[in-house]
Amino acid sequence: MAHIGGWGNVPIEQADDILPTIEGIREHLRTRGISSVLVPFYRARGGFFGKLLTLSELFALHHSDANRLSREMDQFLSRHPRQRVIMVGLSNGGAFADEVMQRLPDTARNRVCAIEIGPPFLSPSDADESVLRLSNHDQDPVVTGDYWILIRVRGEGLFRGIYTWLTGREHRKAGAFVAEHEYSWPDVRHEVVSFLDGWLGR
Repeated sequence: MAHIGGWGNVPIEQADDILPTIEGIREHLRTRGISSVLVPFYRARGGFFGKLLTLSELFALHHSDANRLSREMDQFLSRHPRQRVIMVGLSNGGAFADEVMQRLPDTARNRVCAIEIGPPFLSPSDADESVLRLSNHDQDPVVTGDYWILIRVRGEGLFRGIYTWLTGREHRKAGAFVAEHEYSWPDVRHEVVSFLDGWLGR
């Protein structure tokens, strides 16, 4: 189950920042003889008020989506006793996956794991053996909460936006807003595969 970053509404086929990792995970599962189905979960609703609801959930003002998804996963797993769920979330999607994990009943929790890629520092940090948090070896300021780097990068982004608006020159579209918040499959493969093999073995 894919939890895309940002607002969580980018079509999965266009989510170039998380899709290579998901495909890498699915390929590893295939080598172990395990078939998988990719299910994206889109958090954001349409329009301004939909984004407000999504934003309010990110700041833990309510947990309606996380509660709903945890209930649906519990029902699905109770009907399909041989299935497991691997949640893969990037940035805000990682924080959301964490919320879902916390709300799963014990009967479902041992059949669900979460791979949280660069979850924001505001998200919970009490990980267990079913949760892998990736932080680019503590170099990602989004995870570590290094305010000065985040402020500097946001300031530079604002300056570039104003410059582009004034001059009419378009700049190359960047991936993540800070380089350390980008995660490629080759960089995370070893950590993810080790985690998955341990989880599947349990």
